[in-house]
Amino acid sequence: MFEQAIPDFLIGHVGLFWNRLMKDFPHSQHFGPFVAVGGEPRWLDSVTGLPLPRVWLLSKSKHELIQLQGDCFFFNWRKLSDSDVYPRYPSIISSFEKHLREFVRFLHDQDFPEPKPMLCELTYTNYVLKGAGWKSVEDIEGIFKDFCWTQTKGRFLKTPGAVSWTAAFDLPNKFGTLTAKLLQATRRTDSTPTLRLDLIARGINEATNVSELRPWFDLAHEWIVEGFTDLTTPKAQKDLWEREDA
Repeated sequence: MFEQAIPDFLIGHVGLFWNRLMKDFPHSQHFGPFVAVGGEPRWLDSVTGLPLPRVWLLSKSKHELIQLQGDCFFFNWRKLSDSDVYPRYPSIISSFEKHLREFVRFLHDQDFPEPKPMLCELTYTNYVLKGAGWKSVEDIEGIFKDFCWTQTKGRFLKTPGAVSWTAAFDLPNKFGTLTAKLLQATRRTDSTPTLRLDLIARGINEATNVSELRPWFDLAHEWIVEGFTDLTTPKAQKDLWEREDA
């Protein structure tokens, strides 16, 4: 996220930028604007004062997408089928940096100022379908060792139908936080119950421009990897995620 919305940057400029990426990102969609928690939309039409939409630019496979609006730039990879394999971090960060550089070059060519970074985010999401190591809430501790529910005889409360658990951890050097969120969800494609684990690193280092952000992302990635290992059981790591060193 940038310190402020790029002045006079409009939807038409998004289209001009898209034209540069059309070969690799031939699809687009509109969504409501991304707004930081507790904030207000900052990318506004100067005439109407209304928020402008966030634009998705999608790759041919629709696995990769760029989310763009006047005050932020995101690059995502998403899993669309069970056979899809998550790409490694070096591939994701390389693609992010490549397209962000292209965006900064576009802004320069159009005489826009280079945006100053205000907040970075790196997110990893994992799903564990019901039947893969768990059938009820009481089984969750076999996967995520910090969550436990024991249904003993005589308890007034019965086994909960849904769970939600959140914990936040400080990153070193006051570079932000790592938030772990565990909740029950439903897979959209077939309504299969699933556990969803989000590991979300948010913050920033001393960067004054977008070319200095890589150390922060490397730190965030390290904490997500180590955090995932710390939150999950060795058995689940081996059985569900096939970690041989678990």
